[in-house]
Amino acid sequence: MDDQHTMFALDSMLRDENGKRSDVDNLDLVNATRLAYANQLGVSEQAVIRFEKMGAAAGGFGRFVNLNCNHPGCSMSKGVDFNNPAEMLEAEQRASKEIWYCQHHREIAFSNEGTLSDELLPVLQLIAQSPGLTQKAAGAKRGDIAFLEIVGLVRVDHLNHGNRVLCYQIFLTEAGQGVLDKYLSSD
Repeated sequence: MDDQHTMFALDSMLRDENGKRSDVDNLDLVNATRLAYANQLGVSEQAVIRFEKMGAAAGGFGRFVNLNCNHPGCSMSKGVDFNNPAEMLEAEQRASKEIWYCQHHREIAFSNEGTLSDELLPVLQLIAQSPGLTQKAAGAKRGDIAFLEIVGLVRVDHLNHGNRVLCYQIFLTEAGQGVLDKYLSSD
């Protein structure tokens, strides 16, 4: 440390006329606030610091971790968003365990290995529990339902009024129930 930095560090420790140490007192307040926040969320102070650093690196914009496509050699990924340090830890754990296939490889993975992205299992469960759900009620994207229909796990019925489609109802097929049973029994 050069002389200028040493003088600045020593100056910051001196108390002003009100008894405050400008930088040191602020640092103590920041550390106390950080520790209280960590305790409130039930996470470590180090997790809060990592969360803060991620926010600073992102310029204050969205915080996320990448979930990579499980197909060998694929470089596609999607972000798993989080808003606080506890969600960050959950997102990191999810990204390390979850099976996910991009739209280019999910059909290959299903036809070759019978593997589905983990995010599709709750969709199949909802459809099994409440046959006739709409896409929105199933919590799925249009492309997810189209994929599940293509591979034969769901059937989509169109309810029409004349030439207009009023809504779509989604039902689990026998193959879909078999896949769901397989996944549920492996847990």
